[in-house]
Amino acid sequence: DWAAVTETAEQLAAEQTEAAETQPEETQPEESLSPEEMKYNEAVDLFYNEEYGKAAIAFAKLGDFWDAREISHKIWDAIAVRDTIYAQNGFTAAVCEDGTVAVCGTLAPDVSDWTDIIAISRSSPLMLGLRSDGSVVATDTRNSSREITLKGWTDIVSVATDGCTIFGLKMDGTVVAYQEYEYADWRMDEKELAVYLDKIAALKDIIEFNVTTAKTADGRWLSGL
Repeated sequence: DWAAVTETAEQLAAEQTEAAETQPEETQPEESLSPEEMKYNEAVDLFYNEEYGKAAIAFAKLGDFWDAREISHKIWDAIAVRDTIYAQNGFTAAVCEDGTVAVCGTLAPDVSDWTDIIAISRSSPLMLGLRSDGSVVATDTRNSSREITLKGWTDIVSVATDGCTIFGLKMDGTVVAYQEYEYADWRMDEKELAVYLDKIAALKDIIEFNVTTAKTADGRWLSGL
């Protein structure tokens, strides 16, 4: 939905026009700006240069400074790769306009209590739901009463799973991962798992992640993750 990007561009343009009209003729030199103000201006420049992934990450790293978080969310809503339909392995699931998830099929899980969902991801036996507030819900599709709690997961903009590990791409371009062996059909040994999770945690400036590959904000694809 590029309407969000257009809206953000118009918002930034209006703010800059208002600031220019209210500033005295002699403006403060660039050196007198705070580090946050300088980074904010750099993020604006990235946005106007149509480097949307870099801009989304740059605004996110500013946290609650001015309207940076809001702008980052709007850009991510336009550029994030999010699945809203799943149809395989005995059931179909689809995200509805009201934020619920409709399911049908003999193996469909019970997700009737899922709300504010904007994306889903599924790989047997796990199914994930990304909420609009950046939190994530997950369930075992073989036993919907076994909910998986992802404590501390915030600011997530897209999700993925391989059926054993749950991945969340955060708005600052990093990736978080959680492995739940109780639900897995396969498992790594402890040493292999530690190396793998360290590799995921080291990823930076990611704008797209799909379990085995990741795309960076400068357009490079990383494979063999």
